[in-house]
Amino acid sequence: MASNGSHVRLQVGQVLQVDLPERRGGRRTWQMASPLNLSVLRPDGQRYVSAKASDGEPPSPGTRQLRFVAVAPGETIVNVAKVVPGGGLASAQDRWILQVIVE
Repeated sequence: MASNGSHVRLQVGQVLQVDLPERRGGRRTWQMASPLNLSVLRPDGQRYVSAKASDGEPPSPGTRQLRFVAVAPGETIVNVAKVVPGGGLASAQDRWILQVIVE
């Protein structure tokens, strides 16, 4: 996964998977903060992956996996925010941004 604030180059047909820390049942979840250029990159689902706790230790946060497919040459920004569901961007705690260039 690319770092926050960086960029990635993809070929048409490649899949981009973004893994972000999230606690299941927590108050906040990752959501898109601005629209994608859908002629360049399309969402391809998301899921939550639980972290495994070690013996005697509390579970650590899991991962929210966001998947996207490169569909045509161009550029777009993946801009997500960790928000309270229904709270809008005003409730954003963290943001994660990536410039995507499809060739």
